[in-house]
Formats: sequence, C-alpha cells, structure tokens
Amino acid sequence: MTEKRDWSKKMVGSRLRYIGIVFLISVGAAFYFTGGKLFTGWYIFLVGTSWSMAIWFTQALGNGWIIDRLDEKISWLEQPVKRFIVGFGSLILYSFVAFQIVQMIFGYLAFEWREEDYFWSDAFWQDFWINGRIAVIISLVIASVLTSMGFFRGWKAQAVRAEQLEKEAYIRQYNALRDQLNPHFLFNSLNVLTELVYEDQDQAVSYIRKLSDVYRFVLDSSKQEVIELEQELEFTEKYVGLLQERFGENIKVTWHKENGRAHYIVPMSLQLLIENAVKHNVISKQDPLAIDIRIDENTITVSNSLKPKSDTMNSTGLGLKYLRDRYERLANKDIKVTESISENRFSVELPTIEIA
Repeated sequence: MTEKRDWSKKMVGSRLRYIGIVFLISVGAAFYFTGGKLFTGWYIFLVGTSWSMAIWFTQALGNGWIIDRLDEKISWLEQPVKRFIVGFGSLILYSFVAFQIVQMIFGYLAFEWREEDYFWSDAFWQDFWINGRIAVIISLVIASVLTSMGFFRGWKAQAVRAEQLEKEAYIRQYNALRDQLNPHFLFNSLNVLTELVYEDQDQAVSYIRKLSDVYRFVLDSSKQEVIELEQELEFTEKYVGLLQERFGENIKVTWHKENGRAHYIVPMSLQLLIENAVKHNVISKQDPLAIDIRIDENTITVSNSLKPKSDTMNSTGLGLKYLRDRYERLANKDIKVTESISENRFSVELPTIEIA
C-alpha cells in the first residue's frame, strides 16, 4: 500500500508540474498576443490565458494521440512513404481544424464575434483566413517536428529490435556449440579410460579420480562467459596430467609463464587446443607430441609439433569456430591461427580479456 501511495503521489506531482509549466508558457504567449494588455483586467487575463492553454493542449495532446495511433497501425520502416503521407496529412488537417475551432470559441467569448451580424460577414471570413494562415504555419511546424521525431523513434526501435534478435540468435548458437563441446570432452575421456581399463586397472582408477576433478570444473565453468586466467591454468595443468598419465613421456608440455596483471580467458579454451593437438597428431615414442604454452602480457599461445595422423577424419573446425565467436563477442578480438609446414608447428594465439 505504501509503494502504491508513493507512486500515486509521484504521478500527481509530475502532472501538476507539467500543468504549471504549461500555465507559465501560456501566460507569456497570451501577454505577447494581447500586446501587453493581459494584466489590465481579470477578464482579459482569464480569457487570454485560457485561449493560450487551449491552443497548447489541443495541439500537443491531439497531435500526440494521432502519432501514437499511426505508430500502431503503420510502420516507418516497412511502409515509410505511406507513413509519411498519412502522418503528415493527418497532422496538418487536425492542427488546422483544432486551431480554427479554438479561435472561433474564444473569438466569440472575447471579441466582436458575439455580435449578431458578425457571423458569415466579410469581417468573419477575413478573420477566418487570417487564422487559417496561422493554423497552416503552426500545423506545418508541428507536422515536420513530430514526423521527424516519429521516424527516428521508429528507426531506433527497429534497430534495437534487430540487435536483440541478433543477440538471441547468437545465444542460441553459443548454447548449441557449448552443448556439443562438453559431451565431446567426456566422450574422448571415456575412450581413454576404456583403453586404460584393459592395460592397467590401478592406473584406470587413478585416472577416474582425476577425471572427476577435471569434469567438475567443466560443469562449473560451462555457464560462465569468462574465467580468471589462473583458474584456467590450474584446470589445464590437471587436464595435462590426465594426458601424461595416459601417454607417459610420449607427450611433453612446456610452460612459459609471465606474471602480470589479472586477465580473463574463455573457459576451457586451452584444454580445447590441447585436445585438438592430441586428436589430430601422432603420439608415439618415435614421434612424441610436444606442446608449448606461452603466456605473455596480453596473449596466450598454444603451439604443438605437427605430425598429422594418416587416418584422421576431416576436421569440422568446431573448436576453433567456437573460440573465434566467443572472442569476437566478448572482446571484439580475433584468435590467430598459424600452421607452418617448414617449421613443423601448429599454433593458436589467444588474446586475454580485460574486465573493467
């Protein structure tokens, strides 16, 4: 009840302020159009101020109502020509008629229009056409201003709607990508575990425990857009530990860390790059997989030796596409992918993300 009373008081207060401002403007306008005679008598003050306020309210409220109805019926962006013609014509017609009606009413109350022989006389038509010219000028000004405002308001609303639709589409795409990546990680891990069960059961048990810790991180971070770099590094080291438990010395990971200010990164981005290296390259005693992770001030580079598997299926590029989309959205930055056959290296450079 208290909130409702407070809201009601605010509404009443705002309306009273609006009426007060209109009253002051109307007094000033009436003073000008009466040639400074507004304060010479109470009747002139009352009629003159009322006339000025009537002009204000009929023009402002009436034209505003027309604009609102047209905005509901005709879209600026879908039918701009029709909206302009109907809107401009309606505003001019209404402004002209409303102004003439107010002039007639107050002319009758305050001036010679009360005389019996005035109506339909030459003087009446002369005043009518003078008022008509004034009405046309007023209506043209009002129509131009309101039409321009309506167009830009419609254009802005459409732009906001387009941006919202784009954002919703992107969120759907992001969720679809994320939903594919997480089961992909689990599927690969279970494949490794299956092999370990046959080779070494004790190692398989140890692997399951470590996998549990790693996958807990996967679940916790899957709904986060960014994560602190230190947390990502801690997770990546655990993931590398799983790989080394499986491949032993056939996989070598070298870290180059540089201490700096706090940065953020897309969750599981380093793990994804390492997983791609394992998936697409030969890992053996004769051809060990060497992975180098270099952390600089503003970038993180993951590079690996290049020894493609002969039976590897064509890559879908899902992981790199995911990273490109995320960095483009979050930081307006792109990742840098380099493949050097001569140097036998494949590398991906990720920009760090700063959050104010």
